[in-house]
Amino acid sequence: MSVGGIVFVLIATVMSASVNALNRSLKSIPFSIVLFYHAFVGACITFIMLFAAVVFGGRPIYFLDFSPYQNSLMFLATGLGALAIAFNTIAFQTGTSSFVAMFSYMNVCYALLVDLILFQESVNMTEMICCGVIVGICFLVGIEKIRVEKIQQNLTRVTQMQELNKL
Repeated sequence: MSVGGIVFVLIATVMSASVNALNRSLKSIPFSIVLFYHAFVGACITFIMLFAAVVFGGRPIYFLDFSPYQNSLMFLATGLGALAIAFNTIAFQTGTSSFVAMFSYMNVCYALLVDLILFQESVNMTEMICCGVIVGICFLVGIEKIRVEKIQQNLTRVTQMQELNKL
């Protein structure tokens, strides 16, 4: 990976974390409205970038020149990207940021599986162990969160019953 690629990945992670924090702060607004603005602003930015590429880069708009297979891959990728944004928005609006963000580490495991299955990349034991640790920690923290929520629900019920007994 080139230095430029690394810089872009770092910028993308900062932007992604910022978007997630902002989505969390918008939890009082219905997710469908937030998703509309994601799509609208995304379309505007895309058109501006296409326009800039044509005017300043001298590149023609060539996205219609791809094969049906390439176009279907692009539609699949952008469709899955849109669904990822939708699910991420809903997740950050309904759950705690730390809990939802922790599960984003599963992306490492998914990327490893894609490298292994689709691109026939070789995977070493360290990568497999690290993915196992990520999955294990997410699983254990998920179980702990469910357990704590059940305890809190039981305490709330007991408190409500005690309040009723006092009356």
